Amino acid sequence: MTLMQIAFVVLCAAAAGGATLTLCVALRMRYPAFLGSGHGIAGLTGLVLLYAAHLFGGAPVGVWWGLILITFALLGGLVLLRTLFRQKIPLWLALGHGVLGASGLYLIYPLAFGN
Repeated sequence: MTLMQIAFVVLCAAAAGGATLTLCVALRMRYPAFLGSGHGIAGLTGLVLLYAAHLFGGAPVGVWWGLILITFALLGGLVLLRTLFRQKIPLWLALGHGVLGASGLYLIYPLAFGN
């Protein structure tokens, strides 16, 4: 596996955790605080791996669009979800955060695995 493919898998794991968190928010279920932290750390790790893949020349130029979207999703998660809405997360904000991240994954997938 290339570094870009590993980054994609890590980002998919973060997205799966984020989908679980959004489902908990939608169903008004309580969840442990470490799930949100783990989701953020996994997203940051995937972003760093993706940037490293591009930096070391193993990724096409089109990866920048996915990097930009995922960076905005990460910054939105840090600023809005972790700082401003710490107690009560609005569902629309969690969904917007997820749409940005999923759009970035959608752009990265054909570059990581396709021909």
